[in-house]
Formats: sequence, C-alpha cells, structure tokens
Amino acid sequence: MINLDSGFNDAPALQGGFSPPTPGGHVFRVVKVSDKASKAGNDMVTLELDIAQGEFKGAFERFPKRYFQLVNGDNLPYFKGMIDAFQKSNPAQAMARVISNLQFDPHALVGLLVGGNLREVEYLNSSNEVAVGLEVAYLVPVADVPTLKPMPLKKLRGGAAAASSGARAARPPEEDDLPF
Repeated sequence: MINLDSGFNDAPALQGGFSPPTPGGHVFRVVKVSDKASKAGNDMVTLELDIAQGEFKGAFERFPKRYFQLVNGDNLPYFKGMIDAFQKSNPAQAMARVISNLQFDPHALVGLLVGGNLREVEYLNSSNEVAVGLEVAYLVPVADVPTLKPMPLKKLRGGAAAASSGARAARPPEEDDLPF
C-alpha cells in the first residue's frame, strides 16, 4: 500500500489526452548525443531531439526522437548537410566547439537548435501489428522550418506481407546504418 499526499482529493485531474505533434517542420533541441559506431562498424552519430518551440514544445521530453547520421565515406555529404543546418541555426561560438581543426565533438551539439521535418512512418509494434509513429526525416536550418511541408507516409518495406510475417527487415533500424 502506498500513501498518497494529503492533497490528493484537491488535485485537478488531467484534462484531455496527449496530442502528438503534427507531421511537417519543427524546431528541435538536441537533448542527448551518442557517437557509438553502427552495427557495420561505421562512424555514426545519434542525436536525441525534442521539439524546442511552438505548440508541441517538449512533446518528446520523455522519449526523444532519434536521428541517425553516418559521418564518413559515402555519407560525408549528408553529414556536411547536417553540420550546415546546425551552423545556420546557432551562434558561431557554439559551433566552434563542435568542429575545430577537423575534429568533430558530437557532444557539443547538446543544447543546440536545428530544424527538421517530422514524417509519419509505419512500424511493427510489440503485438506484431502495423502502427504509425513519427520520425525525423531530415534536418534543415531553423529559418527553413516554416517552408517545410508534411511528407507522405513512409510505408513498411514489403507491404502487408512483411508486416504479417513479422519480417525483421520491416522493423525500423535502431542503431544501424542509414537506409540510403
């Protein structure tokens, strides 16, 4: 048995339910960074993002959205695009801590702002049923957020057959290489 605070009866009940953010452009704040290598052994940065401004500010506070970015090789142009989005969205002195003398400190991104496009994506839930969630599709400078339009739903690979068979390939990657 757990004793409740004496003010339990006077506390208001929560009104309404959680309203998920809408797909489209949002301003994000980096709340956590991991620089663990991908399963294939490639250098990768994982950003955990929460909405920083507007109606849905803090919507992902408990469960930040992850954005995966490979750093070297064929993915270098995408990495440079990510860094460019951060440079255009944050003060120069903050970015000086991120990249200096060709050294990248991903942890210096914590607290910085960046724009991004949320899109709906199908995935298999724990009951092996197709569900729809949100993911950060790509990053842009904060100034570009008002121009972003919602993207089409990202369907599971293999369609309903993959979903019904529970194929491993249909699940979104956790910390694997990017799909492009």
